[in-house]
Amino acid sequence: MKVKVNNIDEIFEENAILNLHKSNKYSDEIVSFLEKENFRMETIVCTKDGKFHYIPFFEIVFIESYKNIQIVHTQTNSYNCSKRLYELEKILPKHFSRISKSTILNLKFVKIYKPAPSGLMKAKLINNKDVYISRHYVKKVKEFLSGGK
Repeated sequence: MKVKVNNIDEIFEENAILNLHKSNKYSDEIVSFLEKENFRMETIVCTKDGKFHYIPFFEIVFIESYKNIQIVHTQTNSYNCSKRLYELEKILPKHFSRISKSTILNLKFVKIYKPAPSGLMKAKLINNKDVYISRHYVKKVKEFLSGGK
């Protein structure tokens, strides 16, 4: 299939035209994806030092809530985010998992999982930080790791 992209001025509304012989489930998924504008959800708007930053999902190591502020951690920086954790859970890809009431973890950034006391699980991240997976969420994380999600 030939794909053509035309860049337009920002004053015009973006649109997509699919010229198909026949619709099928894949073309319906593409339409749904475009209509919901899911392709725009690749970043989270955050602030740091009074400036706005667009943080790509693939850079996020974990997100924690502290005193009603969501802190988005990358390998090198931390940013504040105004969205609540439950809102972020809805837009983040499947490899992000809630690991406690106050933390969402990008499972792709975990180096080692290790059992911890009281049914907790310790996750050592690639930036050498440690986070703890609460007992309530351990089963969900294990299911994801075994390919069940």
